[in-house]
Amino acid sequence: MRISTLPLVALALGALAAPTEKSDSDLEKRCEWNDGHGPIHCDFFSIVFGAEGRSRSEFIIKGNNFEQRGFPRCDPWQGGRYQSFWSPLPWVLMVAPGNTCETRLPEAWWDDLHIKYASTFLNVPTDTRCGPVENGWGRRCIIAQRP
Repeated sequence: MRISTLPLVALALGALAAPTEKSDSDLEKRCEWNDGHGPIHCDFFSIVFGAEGRSRSEFIIKGNNFEQRGFPRCDPWQGGRYQSFWSPLPWVLMVAPGNTCETRLPEAWWDDLHIKYASTFLNVPTDTRCGPVENGWGRRCIIAQRP
């Protein structure tokens, strides 16, 4: 039995034209940016308190395409009161500075520091979305832009 070369050529070309499986990394190209403390997904923003030599109550909000500073008022006995901060984000960021305004309590600087953003609430000292930066001098939280 003799096989012609034409079907073999067609078979070889068909095998080469068959779709190949792409790796997960090609299928899920991640959009990331860096806020100076590490990579963040493009759908998130960071808020960093007290880093880069600033006072602990001062913060920087960073998104993929913006950066904005915030300075909560540190009126006596008003650490639990929320203050609104507008930015390019879709919702208003609200911060209750807690003990960040106190200089006499080094072991409790982050106590009562709370953030509200849309439906998101963060208790900064204990929330898993927040962590220390710059050897504990600062604190960074990563929040979804559209929760």
